[in-house]
Amino acid sequence: MDTGKLNDYTYYEGYEGEPEFILSAGDESIHIWDGYINDIFGTPVMDGTGWKGLTRDFNEVTGPFDADEPCLIDVKEYLDDAIKYRDQTMDYEETPNVLEALINWLNEHADVEVFASVD
Repeated sequence: MDTGKLNDYTYYEGYEGEPEFILSAGDESIHIWDGYINDIFGTPVMDGTGWKGLTRDFNEVTGPFDADEPCLIDVKEYLDDAIKYRDQTMDYEETPNVLEALINWLNEHADVEVFASVD
């Protein structure tokens, strides 16, 4: 599935000036308001497998959440982690759409280097 956008700000529009989570691969990027990231990953899935991917990085403030420069991520780990949240209850009505967009974006970029940052 092609998003058709090189720089997708759909889930950051209206939150300009607030923290944003950015994934980038080459000249393509997706920008997500930090509030959505918190809504998804702020209440971790406790399935006994340990924290991985975005859950680990967000909750332990590591990787892109503790760096001054974009960090190379393990796309498969981030993707597998995000999929675990599909059945979770979210606070914001838009968050399930954000999660699906994130999953789709990661899936589309599974075979290239992806960098994550927080701005």
